Amino acid sequence: MTSNQPTPEERRIGELQAEVARLQSQLADRNNAGAVEADRGGRGVRWTRTAVSFVLALVVVILAPLSVVTVWQSTIMTNTDEYVATVGPLIHDPAVQEAVSDRISTAILDHVDVETLTTEAVNAISENRELSPRAQQGLEALTGPLASGITSFTESEVANFVASDAMANLWVTANRIGNQELNAVLSGDTQGSVTVEDGKVYLQLGDVLDQVKQRLVAKGFGAAERIPAVDTQILIFQSDDLGTAQRVYAMINTLGVWLPIVLVVMFVAAVLVANSARAVVAGVGFALVVSMLVLAGGVSLGGEALLNSLPPDASEAAVSAVYIAVTEFLRESMRAGALFGLFLGLGAVLTGPSRFATGLRRGCVRMAAATARGLQSLGVDVHQTAVWLAPKATAFRAVLTVIAIAAVLIPNHVSPVTVLWAAVALLALLFVVQVFAGGAQQEASATGASDAEARQTSSAGHER
Repeated sequence: MTSNQPTPEERRIGELQAEVARLQSQLADRNNAGAVEADRGGRGVRWTRTAVSFVLALVVVILAPLSVVTVWQSTIMTNTDEYVATVGPLIHDPAVQEAVSDRISTAILDHVDVETLTTEAVNAISENRELSPRAQQGLEALTGPLASGITSFTESEVANFVASDAMANLWVTANRIGNQELNAVLSGDTQGSVTVEDGKVYLQLGDVLDQVKQRLVAKGFGAAERIPAVDTQILIFQSDDLGTAQRVYAMINTLGVWLPIVLVVMFVAAVLVANSARAVVAGVGFALVVSMLVLAGGVSLGGEALLNSLPPDASEAAVSAVYIAVTEFLRESMRAGALFGLFLGLGAVLTGPSRFATGLRRGCVRMAAATARGLQSLGVDVHQTAVWLAPKATAFRAVLTVIAIAAVLIPNHVSPVTVLWAAVALLALLFVVQVFAGGAQQEASATGASDAEARQTSSAGHER
């Protein structure tokens, strides 16, 4: 009769199998615990990277308008040549001409007593001639019209001179000196042709008055010789707290050099740290558009505040013309910044995985392939070029993109046209790279992928 009891060897094998099962269970538990811990650690790292990237991108967007303003300040306000090129044509603006003419005419007529002059002239005529009472009365009645005529003559001559080329040259010279010394004022120096009174900075037009005086004397108005050498002024800057303006001026000059560089570095860091670089680029790009619009609103409100704070004797039309001219560089930079942000955001979106983006890229690949075939038919060895270029195509695209962005960010003065041409040039060069990197092969791949997708969709439809 056979016994059902296991042999010692079988019992030993069973014990070993149980021990192996126990050890395998312990190992599985440890692996699961490690995976959970690694997953927790990975999530922590991802959250940290997301937070750091978000903060960096947010700082870039917030400080971008300040960067535009500081670059404008350092380029226009502190660069005399740029400033003169900006305000020089203003002397041909009717509002500015009227304001300057009023200042000069007032200075002349304040030092020439026209009524006394005409009265003396009438008395001299009547004393040298024996006039009847009626003639004497008629002569005295001419005093008023004569005074009015002299005033009109003076104002007309002043206006003619202000509209002349000589005045344009004087205007450029006065503004060149004025800008140099205005910067000196904001740096703490108040010497020269710029006068500071109660936080108001005036441009001296004494040379213009002297030229007008000589012109009047040459036209026979000898009384103009009585005009003394006086300082004729026109308001060019106003601040209720000049000390604060000087501190802000110094800070902005420093920021104008370093802030753009810091923001570019922060943007690059935000992209490198981010879990999704494309999302950061798109977010910063579209946010730049919004920030430039906000800055544009601030510039508009600043102009209104300036006009509302003018003294009664200032010409609002002239100051408005000057403000528009001086801030035109700033406005153009804002438009360029908004367009750059728009292109940056669109570029990130169109390189993404959306159906529209992939379809658009597939169409571009097919166009490049068709172009490659056309060049091949003309004798251009596109395939041989593709052997060398295809492995380096990604690097070429990256370098071209960096160059296009640098062409927009490095110059101090960037116009929307510059941004537009940079974008067009980048797209054209990327297309050329696609053509010579093997457009025909990629078209076949794209077509194959499209056919496979179509077959998959059709198959799914039949199954349903």
